[in-house]
Amino acid sequence: MNTITRKRKAYRLKRHTEVDEKGLAEQDYQILRLLQQGHTQTTIGLEIHLSTTAVQYRIKDMLLKFECVNATQLIYKLTKQGAI
Repeated sequence: MNTITRKRKAYRLKRHTEVDEKGLAEQDYQILRLLQQGHTQTTIGLEIHLSTTAVQYRIKDMLLKFECVNATQLIYKLTKQGAI
């Protein structure tokens, strides 16, 4: 995937999402809740009508944003903060 395609995808994801004070969109919260319940990335995508790649991208973005190394740490950190 070239740089232009990546920028277009990132723009499409950002232009329709409103974020809260933690920098998370409603779709991010949906992904986190489903991860917390033990769903796989594939089933999360099916549940919220996203491709598996888009789900992976959103999770990776949250991992970087909250300085976590894996989804378990991310869920723990956000649960402790009361975000989910």
